[in-house]
Amino acid sequence: IATYGLPSSPSLKSIEDLYAYIDQRGVGLPSSGEEKLKFAYKYVSERANARKYSSETINKMEEKELLRVASKSLRHICWYRPLPPWRRLMLQPIRYVARSILFFTGYLWIDTRGELASPDEAPILVSNHVSFCDPAFMVFAAFPAPIAAAEHLKLPGLGSVVKAIQAVTFDRFSASSRHEVKQELINRAKKGSGWSHILIYPEATCTNGENLITFKAGAFNPGRPVQMIGVKYSGRFNPAWVSAGPSLFHMLFRLMCEPCNKMEVDFGPIYDPNLEEKKDALLYSRRVRDQMGTWFNLKVTNHSFDDVKLQALAIKNHAPAESVVIEANAIREHFSMKLDSIKRYFEAFLKLDTDKDGKLSRDDFLAGMEASGSPQWSNVFDMLDEDGDGYIDFRVYLIGMAFANTNLSSETVLGMHVLSLHHCGSSGGSASSCCWCCSSSLCVAHSIYKSQY
Repeated sequence: IATYGLPSSPSLKSIEDLYAYIDQRGVGLPSSGEEKLKFAYKYVSERANARKYSSETINKMEEKELLRVASKSLRHICWYRPLPPWRRLMLQPIRYVARSILFFTGYLWIDTRGELASPDEAPILVSNHVSFCDPAFMVFAAFPAPIAAAEHLKLPGLGSVVKAIQAVTFDRFSASSRHEVKQELINRAKKGSGWSHILIYPEATCTNGENLITFKAGAFNPGRPVQMIGVKYSGRFNPAWVSAGPSLFHMLFRLMCEPCNKMEVDFGPIYDPNLEEKKDALLYSRRVRDQMGTWFNLKVTNHSFDDVKLQALAIKNHAPAESVVIEANAIREHFSMKLDSIKRYFEAFLKLDTDKDGKLSRDDFLAGMEASGSPQWSNVFDMLDEDGDGYIDFRVYLIGMAFANTNLSSETVLGMHVLSLHHCGSSGGSASSCCWCCSSSLCVAHSIYKSQY
């Protein structure tokens, strides 16, 4: 009822209609006719589904075909404006449906601290993310607009809800989607814009509720104040929805078997960024995370969503999910390494890990290096095996391989050489007596691993 009569897509009958749409979206059009037409083609090609329409295909289209693709790919202009009050009023039952779901999963009473700020005071709500119960409570408490994938708009039932609450949607297959979402957040976060709160989980995944992992900077791009929110669970069953945990069905079953579950929500203070933080969203995100860690008594770690992606890869290959929780974001920063490279190293690690226990024995390591009879590689293994238990995990293996295959600056090489000499000297021998070790990047990796990690 709330969305009755609101079209999903624009009806573009002429190229002038497309020009008018682009102008309404606040995008400046060139003045000359030929340049304006080129811009329109580019605008549509950047927002069309790349799996269906390549930019080359769209550029070769006639105007009539272009208008047909634009009418399918673009959202109607009404979805970029707040719904009128009477339509918002029709959505209120959704709040109580969300609370009913929590009630029937055992959350009879939810303890809250603090107060929810108004959208003008703090247009963006940032919270830690533990379970599917978190957003259900936030729908009841604040009825905010979340960020959701565009595919959700096509789901039966849920698609209508996502559309009605005017979620900020992103298309994974659109070249301009990231910029569109950023601009939409900026528009909605303006003071007096009339929009409801925007709810963002900057960790981009669920955690166990005891830590805060690396925040993504998206929520902080508008440079507006954010309200910090902390969610904690207690009781006999932890509903944390993590890769290594139980399935969604299992969690629902367990929650409904408990007579009473406990959930605490702390509406923390508003963080108002200074000028430096407004210009640097990454700096802003780090400082908010530090403040949330202090305020909600949560540990701050360098783990990130990349670790979750690696866990999914581990589970797919029947390896322990915890074996790839390596603080991938920190390793990427140290070695300028892409996630795809880390995945390739992990796939190589899995081939060596014959018993799939997440560790390499000496025999596994030497077999992988094709050096079963080499005392040098056996010594390298001893250096990587810091605790002397006869095994190395993926993190140690990755750091060693990264150093062995990374082109490093002269300053770094000098520092590594000093560390190598120190390491050799500490074993009781001279640098010359084990020069193979000093020239080995793996030896250096071990030295820096010990000093930094």
